[in-house]
Amino acid sequence: MAAKVKFFVTGIKEIDRKLKDLEPKLAKKVIRREIRKSLKPIEAEARVLAPVGLTGRLSKAIRIKAGRSRRGQIKLIVSIDRKDLPAEVFYGGFVNWGTKYMEPRLFLTRAYEHGKEQAKNDIIAGVLKGIDEAL
Repeated sequence: MAAKVKFFVTGIKEIDRKLKDLEPKLAKKVIRREIRKSLKPIEAEARVLAPVGLTGRLSKAIRIKAGRSRRGQIKLIVSIDRKDLPAEVFYGGFVNWGTKYMEPRLFLTRAYEHGKEQAKNDIIAGVLKGIDEAL
């Protein structure tokens, strides 16, 4: 039930040049750590924007989790994670995206739109700093 919105940080020559000096496993670790840190404000915003229903569990179910990485991509997602919570939060996607019978609330999308530029800038700065610390 993740918001299907992506942004890519590519073409930053300084990061590309520095990443070549790190071993791939360490580079992934640095990048993943910095992306997770940068997505924390979006996660917090989504929790604030999530509607509070009878149980109040929807906002607690919003998490940052790793997605499947392919071909050099590192993917982390702010989504509604039902794994740790009871089946009562199955409705999170319905509330966010809407259904035939209800209007979408788009709280995940609004949180992303509000924080995406800051997250992108934080990722770039954090990755540069993390690489320098690892070297």
